[in-house]
This record gives sequence, C-alpha cells and structure tokens, in this order.
Amino acid sequence: MLSAGQKGKGSGIPTVQVVHAGAEKMLPAEKDFFVAIPLLPVRAATPGKGREDSPTSNQKPWLYPKSGAPILPPQSLFSLLLKGSSMSPLILDGYIIAVDTCDTAHNDLIRKIVVAWNREKGLVFSRLIRFDHTDVLVSDHREYVSVSLATESLWRVIGRVLWWTGFAS
Repeated sequence: MLSAGQKGKGSGIPTVQVVHAGAEKMLPAEKDFFVAIPLLPVRAATPGKGREDSPTSNQKPWLYPKSGAPILPPQSLFSLLLKGSSMSPLILDGYIIAVDTCDTAHNDLIRKIVVAWNREKGLVFSRLIRFDHTDVLVSDHREYVSVSLATESLWRVIGRVLWWTGFAS
C-alpha cells in the first residue's frame, strides 16, 4: 500500500512512503523503489475525432514500482490520458497509457498499439497495420477512420504503447 506524503523539495514529485500491513516482517524499501513517468498535459485521441487542445488537469507523474517498469532510459518514457473508445474493450476512454519513444521503427511495431503525431491533427493512438507496402493506423473498432502513414501524410509514429491502466465506468 502506498501513502503519498509532502512533495519533495524542488522536485515536483510527491514523496512516497511504502506502508506494510500484516504479520510478516517486511524489508525496508530501496531508495529508488519507484520510477516516475511524466503525465503529459495533452490527450491522445481516437483517429478522426479531432485534436485535443484542452490540457489535462492532472500533470503529476505516474509512479510505478521499479520491479514492474521496463528497463529503459527514463527520459524515453511518458504517459498520456486517452480520449475516445476506438480501442475498446481493450483500452477505454479516460485510461492512461505509458509510451516508449525509443521504439519507433515501423518494422518492429506492426500489429502493436502506437501513438502517432501530426501537426494539424495532434496525437492519436491506434494499432499499426501493414497492407502490402503501406503502413496504416487502424482502430480495433473498424467504424473509426484509418490513417495512412505514407510519406506524404506527415504523420509520425512517436512511440509504442507499453501498458495502460484505468477503471471501467
């Protein structure tokens, strides 16, 4: 169980105290027990649903136990709130996703869920599918628009979705 304390001086990251309840003796937690992944102040939207211009209200980092976090450079990870249900029932509206920006090579991302960016359309999340020699962002719900990643489309994959969390409403 976690208990958030006062913010650390100047860090902007809350101090976290590990609390143990039970009869077994627990070893003290390591100093670096958690990994803080920044929660960006924008949302990734369903393809075709438009840009999300309003910033999110909660910009505090997302804390994960180090044992559950991937071994990646911390600066390559960020998290986003999602807007839309194009990937439901797997990922629902309002969920938070963790994105790895080191992983952007299309050949390695086929059939994976990715976040892509376009200057006019903003951020979208979808599955990367290859049809012949064309890469396309395809939602799990086929009624949503697909997005071609052809060179002239100006879309850029910015990372692979590592994991997600949230509560079904």
